[in-house]
Amino acid sequence: MSKPSASTSAWVWWRNPPRPAGGVRRYGGESVARLRFIKRAQQLGFSLAEVQRLLALENPQNCGAARSLAAEKLALVEARIADLERMRGVLKELVSRCGVRRGKVACPIIATLTE
Repeated sequence: MSKPSASTSAWVWWRNPPRPAGGVRRYGGESVARLRFIKRAQQLGFSLAEVQRLLALENPQNCGAARSLAAEKLALVEARIADLERMRGVLKELVSRCGVRRGKVACPIIATLTE
């Protein structure tokens, strides 16, 4: 079995830091900064696997690779926004048609979903 790389070992440590005898973990400034980095990246939609890739690219010479990862994430976010805007438009139309129809006419929401 091969020995884990330094970045893999560090990643495991960040996810499962050692617990001292008192049971309360104490983080130094560097650890807190690293954890903030991880949380900020997650808030931008990066998965833990993607955060791990970003952490491996901390060297300024790897800025292009980090930019590529961020550009991929941006494209996914923009596609999701487009999907949500389309869904919003359809739902707004259905809701507005539902308020206009009265009597024995089938509910336009149910009718649209069964077409």
